Amino acid sequence: VANEVFLRLERVYAGGIGRLPHTPKPMIPIPPATLASVGGWLKSQRKFPERPLVVLSPGGNMKSNLWPLERFSEVGAYLIDRKGCEVVVVGGLQEKPAAAWLLASWGGGQGRGIDATGRFSVLESAALMRYSAFVVTVNSGPMHLASAANVACIVLMGGRDFPGSWDPIGDEHIILRHPVSCGGCQFKECPVEGHPCM
Repeated sequence: VANEVFLRLERVYAGGIGRLPHTPKPMIPIPPATLASVGGWLKSQRKFPERPLVVLSPGGNMKSNLWPLERFSEVGAYLIDRKGCEVVVVGGLQEKPAAAWLLASWGGGQGRGIDATGRFSVLESAALMRYSAFVVTVNSGPMHLASAANVACIVLMGGRDFPGSWDPIGDEHIILRHPVSCGGCQFKECPVEGHPCM
């Protein structure tokens, strides 16, 4: 299955926009001033700057791509308690309640996560991801943003599309899929009890 990114680039080229000789990474150039501004905010928020920073992006616009928030809580707790990481939650304003719930599930308080939801523009979010070791996400805009910013992702990929069609670009990513007989359904909201692919 062809990746949608390349299929869409071919449509752009067919429209006479021009052709890239290859798909360069990072695809998104981040101005030094943006990196510095986001880095300053991050420095003011971090309690353990010596620890690896991991971004968690639990949100998405399509319900069939979402992973249970409780699972993100387990992953965050594991990264904080067992792997000595510092975790920052990203997303739009609509993810603010989820971020608050996640931080509370990790015990709140000092060093138990950073909430960056609703804080940054798309470009600033890419800059924030550049400071991280990797991003844990679902198939969503932030996944593609991280990939375009040349940041490794661990992706919890649902089964609504065929494998490979929406994967992030690059070999540095880990894609986790649970094969199901109903894969490729194209449903925006899963009608199957328990949402088995996720």
